[in-house]
Amino acid sequence: MVIYIIYLIYLMIITLLYRSKKKNNPKTYLIFSFIPLILIAGCRATTVGIDTQQFVDAFYGIIKRTPSQFSELRYEYGFSYLCWILGKISKEPNILIFVTSFFINISVARFIYKNSDNITISIILYFLGNFFFSYMNIMRQALAIAIILWGYEYLKQNKYVKFSIFVIVASFFHGTAFLALILILLKKINYNKNFLFMVITLSVLSFFFGKNIFLILSKFSSRLLKYAGGRFDVENYFAALLNFVVYLVSYIFGFMCIYKNELKTKNNDMIGIMGMAVVCSSLTMKVSLFNRFTPYFSIFIIIWLANAICEIKNRNNKMVYKIVIIILFLLYWSIILMLRPEWYGVVPYKFY
Repeated sequence: MVIYIIYLIYLMIITLLYRSKKKNNPKTYLIFSFIPLILIAGCRATTVGIDTQQFVDAFYGIIKRTPSQFSELRYEYGFSYLCWILGKISKEPNILIFVTSFFINISVARFIYKNSDNITISIILYFLGNFFFSYMNIMRQALAIAIILWGYEYLKQNKYVKFSIFVIVASFFHGTAFLALILILLKKINYNKNFLFMVITLSVLSFFFGKNIFLILSKFSSRLLKYAGGRFDVENYFAALLNFVVYLVSYIFGFMCIYKNELKTKNNDMIGIMGMAVVCSSLTMKVSLFNRFTPYFSIFIIIWLANAICEIKNRNNKMVYKIVIIILFLLYWSIILMLRPEWYGVVPYKFY
């Protein structure tokens, strides 16, 4: 826990230095903000992160095989080939941990640089929103998300074929990545003020009929059917509820900021994406498996809230909202890491 607190202090110091300069370089600020994160994630012991040891075991198993034997494994070919190639460089699994941590965090840093109107808030939300810690667990899916974030730039430009190529590549690391194709449909919607009511309604319906939705979807997917009656087919009224409240409140706040000013902003393209994060988190309360779908949408909250704050014209109000959001996310972060350390398994931290 100490190393994470040190990072927050470090981030506060470099932020003050960054803000104090008349001419500041956001790229330099991002680099200095993310280098410690890359080192923390990349140099961690295999005991840091609940699923880290699982991927270490996978690395050892894959490097002992030839590509023709990858079909014997349960891992996607992209991840298998990544381990196999890295295994040619080093037999130590820390190479996998460092390379994946580097790519994931560089992708997030680029995503923030390209989309955020307030990169400081976005970095804080990435850390305090526990995305950083989640990505130390869901390595394969985090790689898929990172690839999709690179492709998002093409989605913004309505280059759907190029974006789809990134999604396909991402699916070679985690099969659920195909869900990101929904972003194309969300891009084509003309949003209005009624969409907030629609998302809230869908969230309520998802909560009450989550089990039924899971059963319907499992009829079209043999893989989902395998989870029926298992540990992923259970209700979750603490972690999922907490996440749902965070996403819903953030969504409403951002939505109100957009339509209060009646402006066409970067957040307009994210109205549907954040709406999906809210709905998926509601479904997760009834069937925990849906938590595997939420990460493709929830990461956008680090841009959504940062840009929403920038929509506030009154400087005093803007500062108040910044402070409130940081304090609330700090509480969210503290509650999980101190009271529920088993969720991510990143406390205590140990170097490799």
